[in-house]
Amino acid sequence: MIKVKPLSPEDIDNKELSDELVERVNNLIRINWNGHSAEVILNHITCLHSNQNGEMNWRAICRLYKEYGWDVETDFPSYCENYKAKLIFRKKRKWTT
Repeated sequence: MIKVKPLSPEDIDNKELSDELVERVNNLIRINWNGHSAEVILNHITCLHSNQNGEMNWRAICRLYKEYGWDVETDFPSYCENYKAKLIFRKKRKWTT
């Protein structure tokens, strides 16, 4: 009999985010805020918060901050590019017509 349940597709993106992780991201946004946006290097988040495989659910972070009024862009290096992956946080624009 199996004691561990298999991972369901819903569990992939629905990992709980810890208060410590959200606080860390908040601080990195404050530190890197230039008046228009904040670029946060993913390694700066993962160095303190990752699972036993060294992975972090960056999609859940993006989704959470979008729910709280941020535009969050991901920037990952492509083939032959050499820079660190980052999340870019911007205030959501209010469009007027």
